[in-house]
Amino acid sequence: MYHLPILSLREFLELTEKISLSSYSLDDILSNHEPIANEIIDTLHNKKILKHFNHFINVGVYPFYFEDESKYIDRVHENINTILYTDLVNVVKIDASKIESLKRLLLSICKWVVKTRGLNR
Repeated sequence: MYHLPILSLREFLELTEKISLSSYSLDDILSNHEPIANEIIDTLHNKKILKHFNHFINVGVYPFYFEDESKYIDRVHENINTILYTDLVNVVKIDASKIESLKRLLLSICKWVVKTRGLNR
């Protein structure tokens, strides 16, 4: 068993754009947001950050995006199914008959989030 952390937007940009961005604490960002934003814009050579952010939200959170972007959603589904049908049953000892109910609950939560947040996926 292993933990697969999600990529930060900074990590995603570094990998996709082949750039290096500094890491900042929340206090730094709150105190110096304008110079930090200008540094990021300069590093991205004035490319639109929201375009990158939208791409990150849609496909860049998990590192397997870099294997094959067209199969990203399939890999997310595979991971969810592995967690539901293997990990929960074997590790947490949830009764297998409850997995379909959990899957429907998860789907309902996802649909609610998409609807309330105005997301496109």
